[in-house]
Amino acid sequence: AAGKGIRVLDAPVSGGEAGAVEAVLSIMVGGAPEDFDAAYPLFEALGKTIVRCGPHGAGQTVKAANQLIVAVNIQACAEAVVFLEKSGVDL
Repeated sequence: AAGKGIRVLDAPVSGGEAGAVEAVLSIMVGGAPEDFDAAYPLFEALGKTIVRCGPHGAGQTVKAANQLIVAVNIQACAEAVVFLEKSGVDL
């Protein structure tokens, strides 16, 4: 794409539908600094936390790490419920 003058960023978001509607998404961006700077006004219209994480692919990598953290928290909550039930706690 660069050979044709096309600049590319990967920019996954976090915040869900509500974050999109309210324009308060977190945006994790991978790509060249100058391309990030050029696209920044667009990102500002979509979100509040906007971070360039590194080169191409870095935004996707940070998003994947974020999803791991979310999944671990969900699993911990599920394990806590099982632990509480087995301990006789009135849920």
